[in-house]
Amino acid sequence: MAQLQFSHLKALQCCLALRSTLLRTVQSVVDRTTRSLLRELLLVDDASDRAYLRAKLDEHLAHLSAERGLPARTLRVPERAGLIRARLRGAREAKGEAIVFLDAHCEVTKGWMEPLLHRLVYYTTTL
Repeated sequence: MAQLQFSHLKALQCCLALRSTLLRTVQSVVDRTTRSLLRELLLVDDASDRAYLRAKLDEHLAHLSAERGLPARTLRVPERAGLIRARLRGAREAKGEAIVFLDAHCEVTKGWMEPLLHRLVYYTTTL
């Protein structure tokens, strides 16, 4: 099977995202995704005013990046744009060949990515 690398994008509606929920989501993606398939982890902050989604989140991503060798970063939108515009902004910044959008409250299971990428490789008109 041909192999694609994907960018995992999270658009944060930060007024609703609790730090613990968000970190649990991030950790599930990192722990349960085949590393060779994961190109980067990109979180899009839609102009959050929550302090715990700023420096502490950036520190956690930097630690995760250093520990796992996984590029992880936060893209901060300067003013609230809404979920779809924030995701589109993240999509323009993403570096992977495929992009997966998850909300801040989602968790993934082992082997979740392979079936999705399989469809993209073999069914090229699939969105």
